[in-house]
Amino acid sequence: MKGFAVVVLAGLLLFTGCSKSTPSDNYNLTGNWSGNIRFSTLGISATVNYTFTQAGTAVTGTFTIDTGRNGTFSGTLSGSTLSGTMTFQDACTGTASVSGTVKSSTSIDGNGTANDCKGTNTFTFSIGKS
Repeated sequence: MKGFAVVVLAGLLLFTGCSKSTPSDNYNLTGNWSGNIRFSTLGISATVNYTFTQAGTAVTGTFTIDTGRNGTFSGTLSGSTLSGTMTFQDACTGTASVSGTVKSSTSIDGNGTANDCKGTNTFTFSIGKS
């Protein structure tokens, strides 16, 4: 009977230690990120800087755009997809919905739609971890 219990216990330990990881487990977005943002509907290209903090799948942070825009970011990392909301805190208040693909632990490309004092405008971005 003792031998059977040892085999069962060993089997349980083996299977509980083999949990399946998801792609989001492989990424830690915490840190400083910078790159380009292009508002195609406005014809504006600029530099964007993010500071992200990741806790599990939740990603929060702040951003600045060298055109004078700034605000907060709140989102979720699911697999290799980062989805979230940028909330503008400058004079042209509003929000932007964002969806990005984490290409590696140091590269994210994506797009979004901003709704603010300039109307509804689409944009693309490409950022890297600095």
